Amino acid sequence: MIIKGNFAVNDIPFAQWFNESFRASDRFLFPNPINVLYFEDLMTHLKDLTGKAQISLNEFIGHFAIIYNETGGTFQPLREWGSMKYFFEPNSRGKVSYNRVNVNQWDTGNRLAGDQLLEWGLISTKEEVDVWNGQEFPSDAPREVILRAVDCDFYRFRGGGFNQITWRNNYYTCLQPLIAPRDIDSLSEKEINDLIRDTKISARMFLNYISNSPQAREAIRQLSEGSFTEYGMLVSGGWVYYVQRLFNPRCVLLQQALREARLSPLMIYAIDGLNLPPAMIKRLQEVIVGQGNIEASRLIWQFGGIDGIWGPATQAAYEKLDMHLSDLLLWAYQEFESIPTELNPAQVRLLQKGLLSSGFAEVADLVRYSGGADGILGENTQRAFLLWKEKVEKPSTGRLER
Repeated sequence: MIIKGNFAVNDIPFAQWFNESFRASDRFLFPNPINVLYFEDLMTHLKDLTGKAQISLNEFIGHFAIIYNETGGTFQPLREWGSMKYFFEPNSRGKVSYNRVNVNQWDTGNRLAGDQLLEWGLISTKEEVDVWNGQEFPSDAPREVILRAVDCDFYRFRGGGFNQITWRNNYYTCLQPLIAPRDIDSLSEKEINDLIRDTKISARMFLNYISNSPQAREAIRQLSEGSFTEYGMLVSGGWVYYVQRLFNPRCVLLQQALREARLSPLMIYAIDGLNLPPAMIKRLQEVIVGQGNIEASRLIWQFGGIDGIWGPATQAAYEKLDMHLSDLLLWAYQEFESIPTELNPAQVRLLQKGLLSSGFAEVADLVRYSGGADGILGENTQRAFLLWKEKVEKPSTGRLER
């Protein structure tokens, strides 16, 4: 089966089937249930995650196993948990210190904490620099130094996203292209956290990682053919124990179960759960037609026109566009004087995502610094919306233009 989005296993949505039936087959390999809402949200970002509108079942299994492991089953874009001491020091389980410039002769891009704190004027003596450039966390350092150390590379570039990308060089490869013209070195720990919480950004970070080298592309080729090892080694950073004891067994067991089951795509509409009134659906249809995509426009006009009903034709028309629902919804509200206060949290969260990805740093910062895409319609979200309206042109066609 080709995977184009969420799907059913024996007529049961995948996440529900996994939680209620499949997981019991091996609780060691699958200790955590899936968070259904986050899983289904990620499946709407399949193209952002993989670069493809559809993937093979084997590719789905490989990506699933990695994301399941790295997010603990939540399928939520997260940062790696732990204290500064945890990331500063190596441990007996094989985790290396993140306060280092290379790993197995590979340049991590990380700068040592002592050098950074010296540059910032937080420490001054050679002894202090040597301690902070080491791999034993100086818990007795002055409080103001420890508080600032959160912005040192060992902590700022810890694991993040759906595959827990780590080290400055990987962040530069995977995140930097998504935030240009801002420079990743200008971002604080909090700013990186806020970016990674955005599903679309983390999905595209994942894509940049799995497609940024010949080795990565070869791993994807092998994955699509049902060979999981190379991909597991790529995404885990060459962690043999994990690949042999967890990743491969998870993939094989899930592959066997899915091959023996009846799989079918789920007709899930992009607006499911938003409870949009017909008038707003009409406006969404107008924006879709206004994008200038001939096939999308034809689908709308041939099957009901701008009728306020989001059915299969409107869904298919929307899928013809390279446009996320958050952007579509944002432009649908563009003619409003402000964001209506009666919107539900899901609607507000999508609008906030659109503002975060608008391309305007001032707009995104207003949302990011007041909680990100949290579904709460506060003063800063309204201010961001009004600022966004000021910065964009108001095309009569409804096309996204700046």
